[in-house]
Order: sequence, then structure tokens, then C-alpha cells
Amino acid sequence: MRARINGVETIIHLEFQLKHSSDIPARVMVYNGLLRCLGFLQRRPGPVRSMVVYLMHERKRPVPRGICRSSRDPQVHIEYDVFCVWERSLTLEDVRRRPVLAPIAVLTPGISEADLSALHRLLQRTRLLRKTRGELEAITYFLAARRFDEDMLQSFQRSKAMMESATYRKVIEEGRAEGRAEGRVKGKLETLRDKLLKLARHRLGRVPRGLQGKLKGMNAEALDRLFDRALETEDPKALRSLLTALPTAPDS
Repeated sequence: MRARINGVETIIHLEFQLKHSSDIPARVMVYNGLLRCLGFLQRRPGPVRSMVVYLMHERKRPVPRGICRSSRDPQVHIEYDVFCVWERSLTLEDVRRRPVLAPIAVLTPGISEADLSALHRLLQRTRLLRKTRGELEAITYFLAARRFDEDMLQSFQRSKAMMESATYRKVIEEGRAEGRAEGRVKGKLETLRDKLLKLARHRLGRVPRGLQGKLKGMNAEALDRLFDRALETEDPKALRSLLTALPTAPDS
């Protein structure tokens, strides 16, 4: 993105972060350098202004704002702007003037739980195109979920435009895919446990005490290995020893 700052055409580099990691300063430095090279290749050389926007509604420790020269890196020095939403206070009035600020505003102290309904009504009344408004509502809703719990978000009613947005559909579909994957894993775990319990009952006449609880504490890989070993163990005494020697589940 290009903009004129103090009359100078400048490349704006924005990094949106949901959390801080130690490699962010180096990453910003690399992207800043690449964008400068891009400016030369496009025959439009000029300054690059980098900014990291942290989308957490609070953080106890300060975040770095660059890399300073040191004895280890005497020639490395870069500074960049940082926007921390927990340090700012965007209000409903700010969003009314500039609706695109809504996703960030909802993370700042200027928007409280009591403001969620008014914020959503404000977004629905904007003169933006329906598609754009739906996307803005969806992004605001999902970022609000990082700060407010589900009960609080009930006041942020999902409109038809929001549910039709590509962002909303993508996030919901990803959630469903994760749910289906978790369901398949859970189904596999239950199947393996049932097979082991049936095998123990068939070979030993009854299930060893505490076996069911021990199996619940095992993952799919461990259950797979145990099932193979149980099938290979033909001697009932050896099988009983194998099953009773399993570690006790932490919550049993």
C-alpha cells in the first residue's frame, strides 16, 4: 500500500498479529527490506514505513518496537511503529465517523460489553455496500470473540449480510472441518477401546479392574500399539500382565 506522508510517497507495511512472538522484529526488518527492493524494481524508490498492529485486547509485558545495535549485531538497527489496541480507546463515535475502525475498536477499552448492541446497529446503518458491510460485521464479530465470552456476544446479532460474507463462511467451514476431524479421532479412540475391552473379556473371561479408565488416558497411537501387542499375546496370563501393567490415567 502506498500513501503520501509529509508530501513523500511512502510504502506502508502493516503486520497484523494476534499474539507476540520473539521473531517479529526480525520478520518486520526482512519485509521492510524486501519492500524497499520492490520499490527500486518498480522504479518508484522511496521510504517504507512499517507498523505492527497487535490485535490482543491486553498484554502485561511491553512489546519491542525495533532492533537496536548491539555488540552482537553492530550494524543492525531498525525502528517501526507499533499499534497496541489495549493502549488506545476507540469509541462508538470514532466508529460512527469511520466504520472501518470497528474491528480494532471492539478490542480497545473504549468499547464495553454494553456497547456491543449499539456497535452492531451502527454497522448495519452504514452506507457501505452490502457485501462490504457483511465482511466488516464478520471481522468485528470474530475479533470481539477474542475479548468477550459467548454470552456477551449474544447482543451482537448476526445479520444475513454477515452470514453471507466470505469471511464468515470460511471461518465457520474451518470450524466444521476441525469438528469433523476431532469427531473422526474420537470415533477411532472409542473403537480401539471397545476392541481392547472385548478382546480382554473374550481371552480372560472378564475385563481387568481399572482397564477402562487406563485406556481413556491413552492416545490413538498408544492404543494401536497396545491392540497389536494384545493380539500377538496368546497366553492369557501374559495378556493379563500386559493389561494390568498399564499406567493409571491421571484423572482416574
